[in-house]
Amino acid sequence: MNTRRLSVVLMVVCLPVVLIAALAAPTGLTVTVDPNAIVLDWNDVPGAVKYSVDIEGTAAYTDPNLGELTAEVEVSFGTRDRTDGGLMGDSNLTITIDEFEAALAAALGVDPGALISFEGSAEVKALDPGKGKGPQNNPFSDPAPLFP
Repeated sequence: MNTRRLSVVLMVVCLPVVLIAALAAPTGLTVTVDPNAIVLDWNDVPGAVKYSVDIEGTAAYTDPNLGELTAEVEVSFGTRDRTDGGLMGDSNLTITIDEFEAALAAALGVDPGALISFEGSAEVKALDPGKGKGPQNNPFSDPAPLFP
């Protein structure tokens, strides 16, 4: 009897696993609002290249056909696209009231002149984007009221 023995070779392929630590949530967020601007400031986060600010809350506005309405809305601003003259990695951001109203109006699909009021808060997260650095779902700071 001719018997052949079959050997099975089990190869385990080990691929390197790259663990990418999320950046910490910014702390110390303060918001100051004056007639011309919303000024946000927070503590630096080590490793952050830029920051993203989310403002969310309830906007009241007028619709020509339906009258006064309210809606939950969220708008985002980033230090990459800042217009206040600061650097992308600076841990502060000044948003003009005109910029804020334009973003709110665009999110609602109305003219900025239709806005009546806004009540909400802001929060910020640190970002370190780039090839091979993984997703940027870093934690947000604690929210700070926008118009206390």
